[in-house]
Amino acid sequence: MVTVSILASSVLMALLLVAVVWTIVRSGRPRAYSPGTDKPRGSGFDVVNDQYARLASSQRVWVVGFLAVVLAAGGTAVAYLGGWEASPAMVSMGGIALAVLFGVLLAGFLFVAVYRVVRVKGLYRPMAAAVALWVFGLLFVLAVSIQLLTATG
Repeated sequence: MVTVSILASSVLMALLLVAVVWTIVRSGRPRAYSPGTDKPRGSGFDVVNDQYARLASSQRVWVVGFLAVVLAAGGTAVAYLGGWEASPAMVSMGGIALAVLFGVLLAGFLFVAVYRVVRVKGLYRPMAAAVALWVFGLLFVLAVSIQLLTATG
């Protein structure tokens, strides 16, 4: 039964791969796109975008965000490893929270690093974001492959 399900999964993934390749091949050349003509001037999107740009360029926001992340990670680590009197459920939730926080920080660092390197090489922002997401996908496939190859059962 396990062999049949693995075979069915492989066939479905192969069909999905063929469909993706077929869609890419049929798409042909992309149409011309000029970003200046698509949105009206003075729209609400511009106002929100300007506010986010102002926040992202503020050093005070970055310092407060960094301190919040450090305090959250440090507090969770102390609570998890400190041996405080807590129920086993709270201890396991602290471990999960610490692992998730570490994973998010590592993923964010990886994304920003790849994005910045690609931008320095001269590619545009959408291309840099695509390369960073491609790296995430590649690492995900690598992790799943290693898990499947080392699985016992």
